[in-house]
Amino acid sequence: MAQGMKSRASKEFLELVKAIGECKSKAEEDAIVVREIESLKVRLIDSQVDRVKMKELLLRLLYVDMLGHDASFGYIQAVKMCNEPSLLLKKVGYMTTALFLDHSHELIILIVNTLQQDLRNDNHLIACAALTASAKLASAETIPALVQGVLDLLPHPKELVRKKAVLTLHAFFQRAPDCVAPHLPRFRQMLCDKDPSVMNAALCALHHIVASDPGPYKSLVPSFVNILKQVVEHRLPKTYNYHRVPAPFIQIKLMKILGYLGHSDRQYSEHMYAVLGEVLRRGDSHNTIGNALLYECVKTITTIYPNPKLLESAADITARFLRSSGHNLKYIGIDALGAVVRINSKYAVEHQMAVIDCLEDPDDTLKRKTMGLLYQMTKPGNVEVIVDKMVAFLKTTSDPHVKEDTVTKVISLAERYAPSNQWFVRTVNDVLETAGDLVKEVVAHNLMRLIAEGAGDEDADADHELRVSAVESYMELLKKPKLPEVLLKIICWVLGEYGLLCPNSSGPQLVTTLVDVVERQATASATLKAYVLSAITKVCAQAKIGVPADAEELVRACSTSRSVDLQQRSHELQTLLELPHDALVAVLPSDSSCDAMEVDPELSFLGSFVAEALANGHAPYVPPEERQGAFDLSALEGYAAGGGSAAAARPGHAASDHALRFQAYDNPMDSVPQMAQASGASKARSDASATELSDAFGALGRATTGSLGGGLRLNTGDGPKRWAPPPAPGASSAAPSSSNTPAPTPPTAAQHAAPAQAAPQRIVRAPEQPKAMTEKEKLAASLFGGMGGGSSANTASTTRPAHVAPTRASPKPSSAPAAPAPAPKSDMDLLLDLDSPSSAAPAADPFATLEGLSLADSAPAAPVPASSAPAGGFDLASLYSVPSPMQYATPMHHQTSIHMPPQMPMGQLGGNGIGLPGVMQPHQVGMGGAIPVNPGIHIQPAGLGSMSSAANNAPMNPNALPVASAKAPDPFQDLLG
Repeated sequence: MAQGMKSRASKEFLELVKAIGECKSKAEEDAIVVREIESLKVRLIDSQVDRVKMKELLLRLLYVDMLGHDASFGYIQAVKMCNEPSLLLKKVGYMTTALFLDHSHELIILIVNTLQQDLRNDNHLIACAALTASAKLASAETIPALVQGVLDLLPHPKELVRKKAVLTLHAFFQRAPDCVAPHLPRFRQMLCDKDPSVMNAALCALHHIVASDPGPYKSLVPSFVNILKQVVEHRLPKTYNYHRVPAPFIQIKLMKILGYLGHSDRQYSEHMYAVLGEVLRRGDSHNTIGNALLYECVKTITTIYPNPKLLESAADITARFLRSSGHNLKYIGIDALGAVVRINSKYAVEHQMAVIDCLEDPDDTLKRKTMGLLYQMTKPGNVEVIVDKMVAFLKTTSDPHVKEDTVTKVISLAERYAPSNQWFVRTVNDVLETAGDLVKEVVAHNLMRLIAEGAGDEDADADHELRVSAVESYMELLKKPKLPEVLLKIICWVLGEYGLLCPNSSGPQLVTTLVDVVERQATASATLKAYVLSAITKVCAQAKIGVPADAEELVRACSTSRSVDLQQRSHELQTLLELPHDALVAVLPSDSSCDAMEVDPELSFLGSFVAEALANGHAPYVPPEERQGAFDLSALEGYAAGGGSAAAARPGHAASDHALRFQAYDNPMDSVPQMAQASGASKARSDASATELSDAFGALGRATTGSLGGGLRLNTGDGPKRWAPPPAPGASSAAPSSSNTPAPTPPTAAQHAAPAQAAPQRIVRAPEQPKAMTEKEKLAASLFGGMGGGSSANTASTTRPAHVAPTRASPKPSSAPAAPAPAPKSDMDLLLDLDSPSSAAPAADPFATLEGLSLADSAPAAPVPASSAPAGGFDLASLYSVPSPMQYATPMHHQTSIHMPPQMPMGQLGGNGIGLPGVMQPHQVGMGGAIPVNPGIHIQPAGLGSMSSAANNAPMNPNALPVASAKAPDPFQDLLG
């Protein structure tokens, strides 16, 4: 090849390549390329240069472009060369044009006519060159002009032309799907081509189409199975073999297509079982391509409708990968085991020691992949061991992306499977201390909500113990020199709310500790200082002390801060502590962060004040969007009588009246008499309408003041105020209901355990001489002890452990009778009936069960007379008046919120975070298929209670497979969370 290049290329070109290759620095190379660019600029526009020499100049220009320099001055010469009649020059023109330009370049329009002519050329080599250039250069605007020429080449007698036509049509479909959509059946026809290369090109196109919409192509499953069978049986020419493996890349493409088509489809999956078993049997694991083929076959087996025999074979292949000495095979073995375990958990127990070895491997990539597998296999019984391993891995890794992913997984597992509230608090604190900058702010709010609301089962002693332990742990954490800011915010809030519950702490001591938090942070943010000021205010109010001397300097500095929020908080602190003790307790009550408050968003209690101000001649309030133009005073009576907003007082003004005005100003000298006349008229008009305004807004004030009762009122109903797990079996809910719509009765533990009790018991003979377990075996037992595939183990995992606080039940009693439990199914029935819809309970309207749900008693409270308001007229809403985003979605008097300092970037406590309850989707994906969820079946989560008081019965993880109380236990539901 080198000799051929020397015989065709000029000496000048060879010297250019040699000189650039011998450069020792980038500067020397740039100098040579710049001289070459100047030479090419002159020679490319020379009309005396022959076509053969122009070909060499274009190649030299391509070399310059490859080195990263601008060669746009010669693009037009490459476009011109595409019109040459010579095959060699035309191919050079198409090649350089395709390398210089892309489909969005403005010069592409110049070669569309040339491409149309070349696609109709009788020379198949010219047609192939045009097809290659069309696939690269055709844009969405030019494809309609070229697609017919490509379709005409599909039945061409040359297999090379047919293959390139299929590939070009595939490229057109990727760029302009709507233009090629009517011609998609042509890919089906080319699948039956007698040449394997054309068939392979059609497979690539069909793989892309089937991946987006497999439904219309399920009828091709027998054809794909037949092709795969012929390939496996060595019926293709030997030129397609690679390391003695018959057409491995065609096999991989076919198995990927079969995985898409057989997903959750038992009928079509049954056609694939035989050929997939043959692929596993003939697979060769002694080379890389053979292992790749086996791995793709395992993925396909776990994607289609499962078959027990194929799963056994796939598990054997996975064990072979895990026992390999190479890290690459172990990596794909962990990935394959994760796919197998999602269908049947018993295979994790069989390979538990191999997984432990991978967990202790020094390779970080393999260790991270093993962590992902353990995350899939987590259950309530092994969550503590797995989370400890993840936290230890989090402390050793330095990759920020890996740390963020690990933090997300740890928080998700802690929220779903926490065995106790103390363990949850301790785990989140460890994560915040290790990687606090990567933790989402909603996690911090969920932790504060848990501490504030407690277990939710009305156990005051347990809640007190949780808060005291949190205060003690945070006092110990403050001894460390550096902590993340998000953790410091949590500490300040907890110490402000519950710091005095600890017997070893006093008010002055807590204030000193809070001041030290700011002093130790050299760059403390305004938000952290706001938390500290709010905490100091609460501690001083609860301890009945004034501001200590060491805190006065901080309060004084914040009162002159550039932050308006800090100024307000510091002045509020000083003003509140000057109030009488009774007023101070009313404003800052102890342990009232979860009490519901009734807030009037219209501020109707200010009606009398507004009416009095208007009667005294003050101007009425006009919204900002309506402040241009005159205000119609005649409509104030209708507004005062409840006729609407201020917009109704100006019916004659449209949106166009408030646009910008571009008229010139009047002459000031001419406008002076007019201003005097207007002033006299406005004075007379104001005197005449004062009585009218007073009467109108006096009626408004009387109407609105009576509805509120003279001030804000706390909701002291007996409804539920805390989120938590449902009560123990047999516990009844005492929350009042404001709706007559019956709610579904939550399933009891007896209903969950009914299928398991009906199953026959097995007699297991104990070993005669148990052997002592090693440390690694003990770790494996703690990780995989409950991962067996038997029905009894999985049935036990569907109920809550005895030491976990029960999940909170629905606040409304149900009068509907419970549906009878169906007959228990065997493991094989559950394995083979994954896509059959549930018929255990009749279908119910999913929205009917939500009607009437409320967070507080909706019975109207008796109005409080205006005289019962505090003597000082203190406005409680002025402290914490910023509503959360969640409060705009539901009525304000139904909200339950923690008294947090406003205007903080950490968000509100009511936001949904990782693992928080959400709306259950119509189908939960798992076990390789979509499993219908009957909306009439009550779903009970496992783990910590719900983090939201507005969604007590929602599952903790929207991606986890729910456990239906009226259905036989699913032996694989534990691995699908």
